[in-house]
Amino acid sequence: MIHLWFDTTPLSEHSVQVLLYLMQTNISALHSPDATACMLDLQAGTAYRLPARWQHARGLDGYVAGHAARIVSLWTGNLAA
Repeated sequence: MIHLWFDTTPLSEHSVQVLLYLMQTNISALHSPDATACMLDLQAGTAYRLPARWQHARGLDGYVAGHAARIVSLWTGNLAA
């Protein structure tokens, strides 16, 4: 499964790893259980794959959920203003 990055803003290594982790943990719902997540940065011509150590990273789900909740609260706050 491939995610294409068209943005001119370069990807940080942290962003790449989190996006790949989200893709890989949800891949069975998006594609098939044996698929592998990959990101292609089209500006840099670089392909990224999830390192094996991130597939079972402890505490990452909570970290990602916390950031998602923060983004939702920011959006909600901006919509109310």
